[in-house]
Amino acid sequence: EEPPGSGYLASRSMAALRAVAEAGGRAFVFTHRRGYAPAFRCTQCRLVRACPECDARADKAPACARCGSTLGPCVACGAGSFEPLGAGAERIAEQLARSLPVGMVGSDERIWVGTERDLPAVSDVDLAVIVDADGLVHAPNYRAAEDALRLMARVAETVGSGSSRRAMVQTSRPDDPVIAALRRGDPQEFLAETISERATTRLPPSGEVLVIELDGTGVADEEIRRLAADRAEVFGPAAHSGRHRWLVQGADLRAVRVGLRRLVQSWRDAGRRVRVDVDPLEL
Repeated sequence: EEPPGSGYLASRSMAALRAVAEAGGRAFVFTHRRGYAPAFRCTQCRLVRACPECDARADKAPACARCGSTLGPCVACGAGSFEPLGAGAERIAEQLARSLPVGMVGSDERIWVGTERDLPAVSDVDLAVIVDADGLVHAPNYRAAEDALRLMARVAETVGSGSSRRAMVQTSRPDDPVIAALRRGDPQEFLAETISERATTRLPPSGEVLVIELDGTGVADEEIRRLAADRAEVFGPAAHSGRHRWLVQGADLRAVRVGLRRLVQSWRDAGRRVRVDVDPLEL
């Protein structure tokens, strides 16, 4: 367990990387791809920040982007400071370069720091280090956990065969179902639990989600809620990128989609900008 603020790489990871480099081996250090929407965590207790009302992953904003509820301090320790999970490849490479002998870090050197786009070119390494599994598992989209498992499995596959070769995963939640599935090398239990959870929350593939973004509100909130009626749950409006945002969620939204077409046309006829996203990746 590393104290908060101790750097992107834990001491055990640094020691393992140094040992591989000094032995003439090769290592791959994996971090999030460029443009990844980060999750945020408390700088004191490391709890991943989430909305207390709808449980959506939250950033540093004062209000939830999903339902518009006010976000306060950390619900676990009361601290008011949050930091993004993960770091870019350049920052991690800089930390490694400061700690290891000159010439050890780089795509043509002993230690390569890269992202998802680099994985096809990486193979048969002695050590792979996943810098921040939490940032993958708890990213602000409902597919984050399954995507994280798929991606971390790909990183683990870059390690060559041999008893001295291994993959290391940095996480503050070693008992997380995703980490457990990766450790077992068997995703079946995790996937079954995920499907069951989706059925409860009515998220795809067990349900449908619509995101509506509109200039201004007016009577739109009343219109959307009347359209959803007893067929779906409505979250919002929340401020999002200069517009107002609603999330409509239910087991079967076919009737809602039909009625929404008429609403969208009426809003556009009135000169309002509107965007509808079906089953979005990010909520």
